[in-house]
Amino acid sequence: LACSCGAEKDARKRNADPTTLKSFLRTWQVSYLRSVGIFSAEDLISRYNKHGQEMARAMTNWRHYKHLKPARTKACLVALQIWTKTARTVLRSNKKYQRSILRSSTHHNANPTFLEISAEDNDDVSIMSMEEFPHDTLLEGEFEI
Repeated sequence: LACSCGAEKDARKRNADPTTLKSFLRTWQVSYLRSVGIFSAEDLISRYNKHGQEMARAMTNWRHYKHLKPARTKACLVALQIWTKTARTVLRSNKKYQRSILRSSTHHNANPTFLEISAEDNDDVSIMSMEEFPHDTLLEGEFEI
């Protein structure tokens, strides 16, 4: 029996684009980042590289304003660094995935042609069925199971 609560459908919607912040961060983390004008993984990376220290200070104030457990600026800076590294990894993985899809769509007929046998080659081809193969003869290096 399948669940009818709709959680699975919500999870699929939430993870439709793996590069969105909500696909790899918690809800409160996304909420904080949106409060400072960060809406994508690219935004997070560029803003952290330019203003990491200011973002960490803003996070301590935001946590106080939201009545969350207090955190030191250093802890917030470490958290932002982890989120940024995660964002880089997600973007890198997504780019590799997109390249592999593109590569597979452009090489849709990548079967080697040397395995093809044409009608005029039939004189040179010999096919032995399993009935014709001697079962009691083992080839070198083979053993009976």
